[in-house]
Amino acid sequence: MTGLAQRRDLQRRVSPSQPRIVRQFFTAALLLASACGQSPSQRRPADGVYAGDPIHAGDLLQVSVFATPELSGKVQVNRRGAITLPEAGRIPIAGLTIGEAQRRVAGALRDYLLAPQVQILVLRAAIPLVSVLGAVNRPGTYPAGAHTTLLQILARAGGTTPHCSGQVLVTHIHHGKAEGSDWYDLRALQQPGSSGPQLRGNDLVEVFRGGEVYVGGAVRKPGRYALNANPLNVYQAITLAGGLRSGRAQSTAVLVRRNGAGQMLTSLIALETPPSGPATNTRLRAGDLLLVPESTGRKVLLHGAETALATGSAIVTGLIVFH
Repeated sequence: MTGLAQRRDLQRRVSPSQPRIVRQFFTAALLLASACGQSPSQRRPADGVYAGDPIHAGDLLQVSVFATPELSGKVQVNRRGAITLPEAGRIPIAGLTIGEAQRRVAGALRDYLLAPQVQILVLRAAIPLVSVLGAVNRPGTYPAGAHTTLLQILARAGGTTPHCSGQVLVTHIHHGKAEGSDWYDLRALQQPGSSGPQLRGNDLVEVFRGGEVYVGGAVRKPGRYALNANPLNVYQAITLAGGLRSGRAQSTAVLVRRNGAGQMLTSLIALETPPSGPATNTRLRAGDLLLVPESTGRKVLLHGAETALATGSAIVTGLIVFH
């Protein structure tokens, strides 16, 4: 008689019609024998991950059902997070701890066995991965343990680039589908006492790039400059561009900006010494064009195509003339 047939025969013999003391005796005997057969630790081998960690798709498990070799053996958690056992069929266990998975499998076997005792050991743990995209120095996929935080993953990706806007979107992928997302501000996460959110396997982390402004005219290093997580005012933008060229800059800068309707607006901003007023109060936006006219000429000429190339977008067209 096979082990499974023996267990079923025992289940028939220890039926509800038997005296209660008889049923309690057989159940206690099964529990004791199973407890003797279990190992005191549920530690995963070699990788240092413990039973409190969740089971992942791809994990290779050893499932042992006491005195029933027909239901015991090696199984792998499929990509949908389930295992398949004879008699019990498909049992979803991904995301459960080892103890929780043992109880779920035992519950699925109660229609076939009197008091199923299940032990699960992770023979080979699949490594959950997190994908990192956007304004980081090394985009790619990185391993994420059970308690890996967003800041730790960003550090593994080489940190953020100077073009980072400070905004991060974490999308949770489950069974190949997006199941919710969360926005995070890196400035808030980097405050003392903040550990940041913990990530899960298959999460997608997108670090958004900030916009750019163009600073030109009588500055030492004209060009594009990134708007990162910190606001940038007119004076700071000129400082990033190397400051004013001595003796050649006017005391007024010209700010070119498109409004919400797509119209191009210009405004004059006084460059006072020391910096104050509009030069420190006016915050730049993505796509702004800041020009410091030459003091020796009456006009500043900037060809539209050159501006579009510098800013990466057609903020202006044609020939701009500032008197």
